[in-house]
Amino acid sequence: MCVLVVSGATNFLIEQNNQMVISAKRTELKVNTNGIRLSQLAYYQQYGSYVECTPYPRHPGKATQQWETHQSGGFQVIDWAPYGDVRGSYSVSLSEEGFTVMGISDVDGDGVYATYIATKEQEAEKPQTPRDVY
Repeated sequence: MCVLVVSGATNFLIEQNNQMVISAKRTELKVNTNGIRLSQLAYYQQYGSYVECTPYPRHPGKATQQWETHQSGGFQVIDWAPYGDVRGSYSVSLSEEGFTVMGISDVDGDGVYATYIATKEQEAEKPQTPRDVY
């Protein structure tokens, strides 16, 4: 019986650790989405317009992807690039009110995307999806 209790506790701790690691990987979205927002605001101050950015990289997944600045479209125009490789995909859509930055990821590979959104007026503070979506 002691072996079952220890085994169950060990499995529980491993699962908790895995969830913490995946959650930490999702944090990239919040940081990068807010960074893109700031770059849009700075670009507007200098040039008087916002820049639409098509989703890049196109397909987020479990593995990191290299950010190729010369292929990043509007992100290159606003002079934004992440620090290192990314797990998420980022985009900026424009509206009469300003812009919306979206960051999505699927770091656990289940096909369900975690989503962070920032706007001209609001930083991305928490995921738009449930906390257990990574």
